[in-house]
Amino acid sequence: MYCNAKVNEQPTHIILDSGSVRSIITKDFAKQIGLEISEPSRVNMIDIHGGRKRSLGKIKGVPIDIKGCVIEIDMDVTEAKEYSVLNGNDLLSKIKAVINY
Repeated sequence: MYCNAKVNEQPTHIILDSGSVRSIITKDFAKQIGLEISEPSRVNMIDIHGGRKRSLGKIKGVPIDIKGCVIEIDMDVTEAKEYSVLNGNDLLSKIKAVINY
């Protein structure tokens, strides 16, 4: 599921993925909006094609603004090219999201 949001004040489309445990931002998009890796990460991720990759690091407290509701979330950094931001169950549970299929 996609939605419009602002990430660090930058308008973008984000993916809301209830199948993902963590939230992810791409290295290129993070750089574009002025964010840098703040700490290492030991997370091994499975990408959207089933490949396993290690997170490049973590960015703490990334502000996500969805329709005026601003939530800060820690995000793992990846080199993916298919998307800019993918928010997982960490964000969905933090905002108490309800998804009706």
